[in-house]
Amino acid sequence: ITTQQLLTIDTKNCFQIAVDKYNLKEIAFADLGKPNYVNRGVSGNVYCTSCNSIPSEKVAVKEILISEDNDEKGIKMFLNELKLHSQVSHPQIIKFYGISNAYYLLMEYANDGTLRQYLKSAILSWGKKVELAVQIVEGMLYLHNKKITHRDLVEISGI
Repeated sequence: ITTQQLLTIDTKNCFQIAVDKYNLKEIAFADLGKPNYVNRGVSGNVYCTSCNSIPSEKVAVKEILISEDNDEKGIKMFLNELKLHSQVSHPQIIKFYGISNAYYLLMEYANDGTLRQYLKSAILSWGKKVELAVQIVEGMLYLHNKKITHRDLVEISGI
């Protein structure tokens, strides 16, 4: 089934087909704890919470905002993000756990915030800065080799 065909299906069926197509883990909404608002992203809000099926870690819950009238642009963004997450697994890239309740993406929670926030608040030795730069390059090289562009890394270019 193509992305275009997915768009012609109602959103509930679209969700289940995407789960099956990309072999994604579906996490029960009831497994999530009380969400704490973290930030607003490009496509929706981000929360931090606990998850019973991922007991040892806090998780970030990215809520993809899609209007009730099957907003085609929003659904395309959601499906594209699911496709990308299903293809990516690397130690230097935020881990993707699965999806819940139609438009919630569950990911590894970054305790220190964004890279920009971390760099502004942390006092790092030159050795640690070099180590961090190498980790960024490793993650970006992995994405580059998969022909994936990371749009948010541009935010740190002014540092």
